[in-house]
Amino acid sequence: MLVLPYLRASQSGVAHIAMSFGLPIIATKVGGLFESLSNYEGTYFVEANAESIAKALQRIYEGPKKNFLAPAELRWENIAKKWIELIEGLCRQV
Repeated sequence: MLVLPYLRASQSGVAHIAMSFGLPIIATKVGGLFESLSNYEGTYFVEANAESIAKALQRIYEGPKKNFLAPAELRWENIAKKWIELIEGLCRQV
């Protein structure tokens, strides 16, 4: 599991790596984290305090073990396809 105990954040690169491995993510409800992680079923949003984080850790640890799927638009293979399309489109214009 991944814990993102941010007090401020616009996004998190490590969260996207964790999603690609199907890990549960505990994230505080700050900045853009809610927006960027809300489509991932493995995200557990908590308040930015130790008690909320500890409760989420315990709930995940004691619960059933499960791998989650990243949303389609955030899967590496789909991101790679978009980059290839962009690069090929730019190359055709040259």
